[in-house]
Amino acid sequence: LSVARDLAVTATDLAPSHPGVWVVRAEVEQFGRRLDLARQYYERAAELEPSNPALLVLMGDFEAQEGNVRGAAVLYEKAADIDVSYPGLSERLEAVASDAPASSEI
Repeated sequence: LSVARDLAVTATDLAPSHPGVWVVRAEVEQFGRRLDLARQYYERAAELEPSNPALLVLMGDFEAQEGNVRGAAVLYEKAADIDVSYPGLSERLEAVASDAPASSEI
């Protein structure tokens, strides 16, 4: 994990304007359970390419895996606004809709 983290840092240092390197860095941190850093790096990638539905879906997957169903739903909906036909998106939206608490449970 340490080597992967070092390589990811090097990649973001060399190409800070490329969203893909931030995704790699986020995934390394997610694997290491450094979730705040992972979220920060996913957000950085999305800032660099806000109209990329793949990044929003990745971020939604991250939030869903960490139990943030509402956050995942928001990200999936943003992705759908960009490309409703994105592969697997409709299934993800259905999954978070079925996992979300009813408004009376809030």
